[in-house]
Amino acid sequence: MLVGGALALLAPAPADAAPGSDAGAGGLPGSGSGGGSDGLAESIKRLQVEKDAAEARLSLARLKHEEALAELRARIDKLQAETALAVARREQRAEELEGQLAQSLNESRRLAAERKKLEEELAVARTNADLELERVQSRLRRVEAERSLDAVVAERARHVEQPYRDGLLEVSDRRIALNGVISMATADHVAERLDFYNNKSERYPIFIVIDYSPGGSVMAGYRILKAIEASPAPVHVLVKSFAASMAAVITSLAPHSYAYPNAILLHHQVSGGTLGNLTEQREQVSRAQEWSRRLLGPLCKKLSTTPEKLVREMYRHDSTGDWSEFADNAVRLGWIDHVVQAVRERGVTRLSSTPGATDAAEARVERRDGQGKSYVELPRLQPFDLWFLHDPDDYYR
Repeated sequence: MLVGGALALLAPAPADAAPGSDAGAGGLPGSGSGGGSDGLAESIKRLQVEKDAAEARLSLARLKHEEALAELRARIDKLQAETALAVARREQRAEELEGQLAQSLNESRRLAAERKKLEEELAVARTNADLELERVQSRLRRVEAERSLDAVVAERARHVEQPYRDGLLEVSDRRIALNGVISMATADHVAERLDFYNNKSERYPIFIVIDYSPGGSVMAGYRILKAIEASPAPVHVLVKSFAASMAAVITSLAPHSYAYPNAILLHHQVSGGTLGNLTEQREQVSRAQEWSRRLLGPLCKKLSTTPEKLVREMYRHDSTGDWSEFADNAVRLGWIDHVVQAVRERGVTRLSSTPGATDAAEARVERRDGQGKSYVELPRLQPFDLWFLHDPDDYYR
């Protein structure tokens, strides 16, 4: 603005304006024809100085502006370079990730293909294994069936009306086992089977086979005796090892009785304990005497003797009153009808799963005594039995 004002002052005056006229009155104050020139020059000089100062300030401002602009451009260039670098890095990372993703997808496809292949192979293997298992199971079933058939006699058991001949007794499947202590459960077992076999046929004999029985309940034994007595089919009793007390009475009173030669029969008096006062004890003794009369009475009748004579003979043969005899002597005494040399168990049509004597012996545990010597404990023997084995080093005890 000062520069513009200074130029305006330097503009020439109009031509028609006369020096010193009113038109020049608008010039600098106090300017005249002489002194006006000096004042104008002074004003021009002053204005020139101001102009130079303004131009200098303007130049300085321009320089500062250009310097700021250059700094701003440098920052912009730096930001653009950093941005370009970041973009390049992102693009590179994106390419790397895309490559990894593609690699992962390829690996996943490869693994999926391998898995499918393995699953197919596994399915084939399982199918083959199932087929092989089925073949093996089929063979096992066939073998088991053959074993089952081998363990069963397919032919029907033979029944004869006269089972004993020339020392041979044929025992059919109409067979009842009587072993161990005779109890009410034993009586149920024997009586039920006697009824069953009679209901099937009253023609053929029924066999009661005693392997080992020490006797038992007089009430249960009496039930068995009455069931035998009521049987329409003939009942044959066979003793293979031992029959004592109630079992011996059943054997001796049976319509038909047999025993192996070395089987033992034992007769003695009815025995039992008494409790209570004297009156109660007398009642219990009286009841025992009545049972003895009812059991020994029929036995004495068959043996053609009296109860008193039979009891005396019991104590004459043994101080305890336990009169025992082997079967060959029992025949002479009338205790049994026949000694058999052989028994054909024709009713055995299926093998039992019960372990045999060999298996039982092998199952016994070997122990060591206080001196470190090995030994095996033998099972408890039944009465009248003995060990008959070779044991030079005392291994069996």
